[in-house]
Amino acid sequence: MKTIKNVWLAINSFFILALAVSCSSKDSNPAPPVVPKPTITSFTPDTAQSGATVTITGTNLTGATAVSFGGIPAASYTVTNATTIAAVVGAGGSGDVVVTTPGGTVSLSGFVLKAPDIDGYGSSDDIEPAYLIAHWPFDGATTEVKNNASPVLTGGTQTYVTGRIGQALHLDAGWLTFGPEATAAGKDNTTYNSNDTLQNGFTVSLWAQVPDTSLLTSLFQLSTPNIPNWPILGINYRKHADNSFDFDGGLANVDGTGPHLSYASAFLYPAFYDSLDWAHIVMVYDGSNKSLKYYANGILRDSIDLVSMPGSPFPDPASSLLMITPNYVNIGTFESSATVPGDASTTIPDYMSAALTGNIDDIRFFRTHLTGDEVKALFDLGTAGR
Repeated sequence: MKTIKNVWLAINSFFILALAVSCSSKDSNPAPPVVPKPTITSFTPDTAQSGATVTITGTNLTGATAVSFGGIPAASYTVTNATTIAAVVGAGGSGDVVVTTPGGTVSLSGFVLKAPDIDGYGSSDDIEPAYLIAHWPFDGATTEVKNNASPVLTGGTQTYVTGRIGQALHLDAGWLTFGPEATAAGKDNTTYNSNDTLQNGFTVSLWAQVPDTSLLTSLFQLSTPNIPNWPILGINYRKHADNSFDFDGGLANVDGTGPHLSYASAFLYPAFYDSLDWAHIVMVYDGSNKSLKYYANGILRDSIDLVSMPGSPFPDPASSLLMITPNYVNIGTFESSATVPGDASTTIPDYMSAALTGNIDDIRFFRTHLTGDEVKALFDLGTAGR
């Protein structure tokens, strides 16, 4: 009996000892607390440049050890509290915003890295958007996008090629004609010196790429059956084998005595020399001093006083610029070839091209005169594909 008792005591002592050791071990090495996994619910702004601060909102963000934008680490970040991080975009990239904390890694898609401004603008669309009355981007379509106007293609074929900004229109011996709805230019000139759409100024900006030719080619014009061949407003352009360019910015004014045309006196030859693949051509009418300015590739090439010039479109210096209505947009030819209702279809002179073979891109028509800085910005932005 003594032996059995001793064995029983020994067994009990072993279990008591084991229990004591187990309790002692648990008390001295507690399990680590569970760290909750972070979440991202939003970030703002969702489009930003390098160096900009983006506020990331979520939960359990305390102790963040890494933040990145599009796979590129943030330049710096500050954990404001458990729900907010202020992160500075580094070299950056578009894609996911990713945050890593002791609780794990979480991401949210949709961040867009914005390219640095050029001349103070993010894209050509940022320049005087309130005054843009017509725009032809030619990105896979010939539609005028401000007024959703569609053209009639005449004479040849149209395709699309790589342009200065996105795609460009390629015409092969063809041209486009749009109805008056494409711009509504001159829609209010019901009386002499009325508040016409363009009387205070206008700007036509476009990119052109045409082969060497001795023929004057119409790139953009407003046409009317009342004036054959020449536009009431438009840019006609010519490129020579030595990379010299000349162009004419047609302009007509309708005052109390009828239409007055500027054409021959507003012609530039040679306007400029250039070896760039694309030429950025701009015509600006400033209604405050009645001047016509020509820009090529961001540089002012000439400024013409329309009041003092021979054959002035303003025989009455006090009159305002008024457009004949209705007027039609032609891209790629002169009016006498265009499908303009009532056009007499007079013969085009030998020095004019009957239809465009070449590329044209990003035509913008503003009802205000752009400044030289704005024109240069259009050139710089377009050169960067924006």
